[in-house]
Amino acid sequence: DSLSGAMVRALVEDTQGNIWIGTETGLHLYSKESKKLSNLSKPTANMGLLANSVASLLIDKNGKIWVGNGRGLQGLSNDGKRFDTYLIDKDVTALHQTQDGKIWVGTGSHGAAWFM
Repeated sequence: DSLSGAMVRALVEDTQGNIWIGTETGLHLYSKESKKLSNLSKPTANMGLLANSVASLLIDKNGKIWVGNGRGLQGLSNDGKRFDTYLIDKDVTALHQTQDGKIWVGTGSHGAAWFM
């Protein structure tokens, strides 16, 4: 696989050293172990992303991966097989976790709010 879309919008590294890459047309995972790039936005991946355009990524203090896009906020399920939806119909453009564990969500038209 190769990166879909020319514009990379977000990059995060998980605790295993894998790199999660959000682009305007997809979500990708570079595996440190296999040295391979996977496109998690492909229909065959069937992970339930609300939209392929990824604007923001966050790995929280518990290691959970959060994805913000033009359709909402999603988090990778504990089994790593799908994305669960937490906010819908919000253009999530920024994610940040404070030292006390609160997650802040920035949107394109609804400002910023504390999520959890």
